[in-house]
Amino acid sequence: MEIVPPRAILAIGAILNFFGYFMIWLGVTGRISKPHVWQMCLYICIGANSQSFANTGGTVTCVKNFPANRGIVLGLLKGAVGLSGAIMTQLYLGFMVTRRSKKGLVFSDISQLNASIQVENPPSSKTNWSLCFKSAFNPPERGEDHTILQAFFNIDMLILFVATTFGVGGTLTSIDNLGQIGKALGYPDSSINTFVSLVSIWNYLGRVSSGFASEILLSKYNFPRPLMLTLVLLLSCIGHLLIAFGVRNSLYVSSVLMGFCFGAQWPLILSIISELFGLKYYATLYNFGSVASPIGGYILNVRVAGHLYDKEALKQLEAKGIFTRKIGEDLNCVGDKQKLDWPSSCKPMIARIFCSCDGLVLILVSSGGYYEELVLWNPSTRESILLPHPEFPVRTCVCGLEYDATSEDYKILAINLNAADSFYISIELLSKEWFLEKN
Repeated sequence: MEIVPPRAILAIGAILNFFGYFMIWLGVTGRISKPHVWQMCLYICIGANSQSFANTGGTVTCVKNFPANRGIVLGLLKGAVGLSGAIMTQLYLGFMVTRRSKKGLVFSDISQLNASIQVENPPSSKTNWSLCFKSAFNPPERGEDHTILQAFFNIDMLILFVATTFGVGGTLTSIDNLGQIGKALGYPDSSINTFVSLVSIWNYLGRVSSGFASEILLSKYNFPRPLMLTLVLLLSCIGHLLIAFGVRNSLYVSSVLMGFCFGAQWPLILSIISELFGLKYYATLYNFGSVASPIGGYILNVRVAGHLYDKEALKQLEAKGIFTRKIGEDLNCVGDKQKLDWPSSCKPMIARIFCSCDGLVLILVSSGGYYEELVLWNPSTRESILLPHPEFPVRTCVCGLEYDATSEDYKILAINLNAADSFYISIELLSKEWFLEKN
């Protein structure tokens, strides 16, 4: 938009959008020969990047038209982008999933009509590029119009770029891996599908609310947008910590926080750029700030989270005795959970835990009738020892387990509640011989 008007930007975006997604549709439905992988990647790249033209043409024009309400404008426009993802997903699930034809494999918004009217400004003089390079390290005051080079070499832009890279990149990494995180933590598939599909709703709410809230707080209370961005980043840290510590059922809350914070950062970041560096070259600076998102996503999602996830998944495969992986097979990482083997050979109808000591558990197992087993079980090693039957039903007893340092063995005291008799059952650790003594 520094060279051509907004209508040309929107026209280019519409053409790229139609071409990219139309070629994907033709390839999937078999109307053209099967495209190669690099060709399909090229079509996806063209179609997906067409939204940058629509975003730039619509957003920058509206911000220049309404500079006094840039927070609200950015919140509404960026919120519409987040909401459209949720709407299109639900429309696809409602109308296309039940179809089994190849036409239902692709459901995309081929093109959209964008209309924007820009307030006509007086023509500016031609840019002297030699002066731009000379003044790159002599920026004007904050809030005045910066040249592109002055903004790029400004310490404020560097700080904002780093904050965007790791702030947006961190939340984007969590959102992209919600499915794997939910599977690793043992959430049911229905719950995983629910909070993954609802992330776009929280994304929309975050974009709209941060845009309106920042504008109101700034105009009424002089609450700066950089401070509000800091609070949003701190809120996202809470979501990261909930995921990292694996708090029970915390993924429902953390998915809301991640979606909300991811959306809330964009209106704030783009508003801060316009306020610090002016609106003269806002179209270029707008897209420069947006570049931080894919960079942060690549660093944190691919190089950090992806590497650690694959490393742990391969380690779990080796623990199962699988040292080779089939080509194209997905790696699945399961959380730190163990399935404890049942210590008894009989199928229990009643199981009763009497007591525990030093990690050993005394269990009574009954399969119905009068058949009972008294088992001493070590869950950590999954080893168990079947104890001899007392002279009376164990289910009428109160049992205690202790370690005797003198004899270096464990002793079990069984007291019959129906009589005054008591019995000691002890085990010798070395010989593992049990004997029954009556008091």
